Amino acid sequence: MPPLAKNASEYARIIKVLAKYPFHGLDFKKIIDKKVWALMGQGSFDRLKSAYYNLYIRKRTLAKTDSESDLLFVRESYLRADHKRNYDKVIDLFAADQPSFLDMGFVEQRLTWRTLKQRSARALAIIRKIKASHQGSLGLVTTLALAAEILQIEDFYQLLATTLIRERVVVVFHDASSLQNLICQQLKGSGSKTITLQHGLYIEWAYPGIHVTDYENVSADYFLAWGPATKNLIEKYNPTCQVLSVGHPFFIGYQPKPHETQHRFGVILCALAFREDNRKLIALAEQISQAISVPYLVKLHPADNESFYQDVPHDHCQKFLDKSVTVMDYVDWVDFSITNPSSLLYQFLFMNHMTYKFGPAYVNDPSAEEWISVTDVDSFLEQYNRADQTANRQEIMDFVSQYFALGNISDHYYQSIQQILEASLAAT
Repeated sequence: MPPLAKNASEYARIIKVLAKYPFHGLDFKKIIDKKVWALMGQGSFDRLKSAYYNLYIRKRTLAKTDSESDLLFVRESYLRADHKRNYDKVIDLFAADQPSFLDMGFVEQRLTWRTLKQRSARALAIIRKIKASHQGSLGLVTTLALAAEILQIEDFYQLLATTLIRERVVVVFHDASSLQNLICQQLKGSGSKTITLQHGLYIEWAYPGIHVTDYENVSADYFLAWGPATKNLIEKYNPTCQVLSVGHPFFIGYQPKPHETQHRFGVILCALAFREDNRKLIALAEQISQAISVPYLVKLHPADNESFYQDVPHDHCQKFLDKSVTVMDYVDWVDFSITNPSSLLYQFLFMNHMTYKFGPAYVNDPSAEEWISVTDVDSFLEQYNRADQTANRQEIMDFVSQYFALGNISDHYYQSIQQILEASLAAT
């Protein structure tokens, strides 16, 4: 069972309450869902710290850059560097069209007595609304943390309500995130069509968890999927959404290059929710390293840190790599990789970088191909020692094409967005 699944009952209790929370006629569950799951990974102290920051320090900002274009891209100033690079590749395809931009951000404000009184009064009003939605108690700390999150969402709603969005097509990076989901919902009925990109690996989970929100809570009119597998999943849970299979934006302008043998392998760790699985993966890597007499590197998830894994034996690990190391750098430094289910599994196979999957059983993942799945050091050695290194290139590409559309990725993105824009203009 995944780590967050043990909190499923607390999540279910909270989301049942917040689904009834009155929020300008919008589906508030879709807006708050990912925030609630994030809360499940926090203890009381972190929840209090988050509440204080959201109540009194963080101030949302929204700035619009207008042009004559009917296309608008929503950008986040706090988007992770690797995601920003991929999103910018899509945006750059439309540079000649000079689209408009809506930039989301926040600043840290100085706490004053006036701010303290005003924000506290608003938080108290939100807490009363939460309590009016149910009988019983969610707990003081949890209620305060939720009220602070809702206050931030309300602030953003008011900023968006006073921003003139006249563009016919609005593109967001990830509509399962709270504020971008709000944008997509708030613009419905305004004459604007919304498009969301895919963010990370979307596979169907056997247990509830934060990643389920990615495919359950789609609010955009159009979804640009990396490949057929995601397209089918989004259509299953969101039958009214129009889904187009366009490929991974990482491969816009991608040029493969030859690899020089490094005599080391790599371990790719997944998100914070899967830290226990990450620990098992490092333990497996240590056994593999001893068996084949090759050292390894560990690539941390950008939100993670190596201190959590210091008690896991890793004598043959040369280094933990943080978020400053790009995907391209990492692939140059290792000869093959092992990972839990991750979008990098498919991305690396596409790049002709052999990658094995150490997959937990709680993933409903159809990709459990015999030639990449390993469960222990013996099953790894069986795959590793095969003369053909487990599969030929055509088998790999047939497999990867389930998750990444092939062909000219630049054309896929440009033509898809352009056709949506033309259809929207023709409908007026």
